[in-house]
Amino acid sequence: MTKIITILAVAFTLASCSVGKNISVDACPNWVDNIHNPDNQEFVEECAFNLSIPSTKVTQEQFNLRYKL
Repeated sequence: MTKIITILAVAFTLASCSVGKNISVDACPNWVDNIHNPDNQEFVEECAFNLSIPSTKVTQEQFNLRYKL
């Protein structure tokens, strides 16, 4: 059973790899600018406060609009 799970996990990982694909920079935001980065939590909360929404509802686009350099 664990062998099957391991094989499926490896197959899924290999299938999700982006080798040979042309990915734009915007498709994968830098971890530094990501709303899921724990270091950005304060900024996500500030963005949520200004938008009058819960911090869990802040999108990457909203975050980028506020903090894009």
